[in-house]
Amino acid sequence: MSKVNVDTIEPQSASTLTLGGSGDTVTIPSGATIDASAGAATGFGKVLQVAQITMNSTASTTSTSFVASGLIASFSSLASTSSKIFITLSGGNTSSSSSEVHTTLYAQIGAGAYADIAPSDFFGLWKGPSDSHKTTHSVNYLYSPGAVSAVNIQPYYKANSGTAYFNEATVHVNLIIMEIGA
Repeated sequence: MSKVNVDTIEPQSASTLTLGGSGDTVTIPSGATIDASAGAATGFGKVLQVAQITMNSTASTTSTSFVASGLIASFSSLASTSSKIFITLSGGNTSSSSSEVHTTLYAQIGAGAYADIAPSDFFGLWKGPSDSHKTTHSVNYLYSPGAVSAVNIQPYYKANSGTAYFNEATVHVNLIIMEIGA
């Protein structure tokens, strides 16, 4: 292995400097940093924007079809069609008066309709014999909307039978969304 010690590397005749070739790995040693403060760093992934919303009221349904929770986190636009949205749903007090609470996530792109962005029941199939058995939400999901339009993220939930509680009053449930740039 050869080693070159220099302070600055500049391209000879173009504006692009290439390190390695196709299939090569460029390693940044432990303790080293990449400082892009004087320019733009691309391809490293970074948090571009964050939105958070909290609910501390009761949301319940007897519907066996998914209904909106009323907890909506939004971005007015995204930086790129390659941006991803990291979604965290946590806390709250989920319960059922007789059987099951099913939870999933929906997204609205621009003025379009809300659509399920994950397999139904992907985030929760809570089973309880009575509402004396309660649990909290614990969801982490990475979503690729493929758009730069406004994006709204909202949990939806349904009952298998009886009454399903997405949340009960005074307990806080939090929805956080983060745009992750490529």
